Amino acid sequence: MTPLITISDALSRSEVESSSQITLAFSPRLQSETEAKYASILADILSDVQNVDNLTIGSLKHILATTTFVTDTKRWLTELTLPALVTDTNDAMAVGKALTWELPNSNGVASVIVINVDILKGIQQGTSLHRGVLCHEIAHIADNEKRFAAQGADAHPDARDLSAVEHFIAASLWAEYFAERVASRHYSAEDLQTFAANSEIIRFLHVTFNRQREAYQNHAMQLLELWQLAIYATGQTADMIGRSLGEFHGGERSSCLASFKQDLSNQTWVAIVDEAEDILDRMFQLTSTWNVSPLLTIVRKMFNAIRIFPRPQGSGMYIDVP
Repeated sequence: MTPLITISDALSRSEVESSSQITLAFSPRLQSETEAKYASILADILSDVQNVDNLTIGSLKHILATTTFVTDTKRWLTELTLPALVTDTNDAMAVGKALTWELPNSNGVASVIVINVDILKGIQQGTSLHRGVLCHEIAHIADNEKRFAAQGADAHPDARDLSAVEHFIAASLWAEYFAERVASRHYSAEDLQTFAANSEIIRFLHVTFNRQREAYQNHAMQLLELWQLAIYATGQTADMIGRSLGEFHGGERSSCLASFKQDLSNQTWVAIVDEAEDILDRMFQLTSTWNVSPLLTIVRKMFNAIRIFPRPQGSGMYIDVP
């Protein structure tokens, strides 16, 4: 059944929470004929991911298509009392943000998606990458619903809580893998070639962190600052590995995955990717549950691979930096 999409102005949190239908807003508003075309495109995609990918997205209430993606995303993060962190990018054609939160009185969850309006324009023009971007965000909604059902809200962790940090990174690794594996059927061969840069991003993260670790060893920073940088580097690496394994899943894309691994230029990281690939694929088959515990060993190995060795100690933690 194709979902009914109602066109509206941009809504506030309270307006979204009280809505009983899916609304599509434009900021600024477009010509009525264009808005109607985009609403039809969105309805078809929502129907497709529910029927083909078997996604449950009952919490989705509002999609905001905007020309000021960063500003509108920060507004929503502020309304939800979440850290107003969003990547500001010159590539405004490929940005989106899915947000899910608990409704008042524990009455379920609600979700919104903020996207650049050019994504809808690109989908109308047949651009496969833009269709994949939107499906990626829709997949995040489905994953968020299962996560909330399993554990509730996933707050940003205290850097001093090792267990919380590792769980947070494991959840992010899984979320990016799941979203890209859902989106991957829409990507073209040309799109896959653009994702080859994922390995370059990972190498850059590690080169940057190596310099930061050297700065710490030369007494230019404190251990807590280095640990926070290690969390960032490991978290970003986990995201890129999750995305890559989702994008390159499937026998017909094995050459892309092989190139990605080769370009990492580090056998330790190749072994981590191989292990993560096996675990993530098995997790993907267990669609009825949400549990990222199998990935915790992967996260610890990622920290160790950048020569950071954290471990619990009493009520706190100890970090060895050889």
